[in-house]
Amino acid sequence: MLDDTCYFVGFDDICDAVATWAILNSDISRRLIRSVTFIEDKRPYTKQTLMRVGLAEIAQDIFYDDISAQIRRTEDKLTEHFTRQVWDDFKDRITQPGLPIRYPSLTQQLSLF
Repeated sequence: MLDDTCYFVGFDDICDAVATWAILNSDISRRLIRSVTFIEDKRPYTKQTLMRVGLAEIAQDIFYDDISAQIRRTEDKLTEHFTRQVWDDFKDRITQPGLPIRYPSLTQQLSLF
């Protein structure tokens, strides 16, 4: 259960979730978020701030070896399923229009009803 101060993104595929987690926790994403937030604010990480994070754009600047190392530092067992091919397929799905993706884009908000 989440309250109104949380943001939730659901996935149908564990590898997509891991790839997204790795991108959002990458040094590039952290620097971007630090540069556009005011940490002194009551809620520095607003929806508008988070919507500025472009997964596809950041994924183009991250190499598989960097992502794999980041995942391995957290949970080594995840890397056995997270191959270079999985990473390349993930990047293709989020960067090429028309290819099906397995979760809603983080750049749009879906209606609940």
